[in-house]
Amino acid sequence: MNDKARSLTNDLEVMRNVDHTIDTWQLWSWQTANIELTEYAVDHRKSPWVDCYSQYPELCEMLSKLIGTNQFIWCDTQDGEAWKDREKWELSVPKDRVRLICSITWNWILSRSNGKTSRCRIPDRLWYLSQLEYNEFQNRFHDAWKDKKPEELWDMLSVNEIGECTHALVLCPIEEDWIIRRPS
Repeated sequence: MNDKARSLTNDLEVMRNVDHTIDTWQLWSWQTANIELTEYAVDHRKSPWVDCYSQYPELCEMLSKLIGTNQFIWCDTQDGEAWKDREKWELSVPKDRVRLICSITWNWILSRSNGKTSRCRIPDRLWYLSQLEYNEFQNRFHDAWKDKKPEELWDMLSVNEIGECTHALVLCPIEEDWIIRRPS
């Protein structure tokens, strides 16, 4: 076999071994100004969430054991309203670089870290309920979650599909070709 044929054979072999089925998820992340995500080293101790939840760094350390790294950024799975003092990044991330979590469960874990139980935000899809029905639903929802043990909550944290109450943890480093739109 000549060199050109050998090279073509090698190229074909490489193409056969590439996974052409890799899917991506479109995600949005709100970050403090002047952060370059492709060069970002995550330090959960410096998160603005520490002001609200003093145990946040420790909880992120526990979360890192669940997902296999402490280098991750939080992303929304749905485009939404701007966060105060944050810049929006739009990403298209390969699914194998994303871990999905139930945001309601995470909120309960956060609130329990402060010694409280949470009145979590109920999904917007319940807009059609009257205020009385909504309050009743919220009370039942709260009652169903308030007695869950911490280990139950951690077991319920990971999810496999994006739903209305899902957040995405994108594993760092963030690749340049994942960025759809940078902050303007």
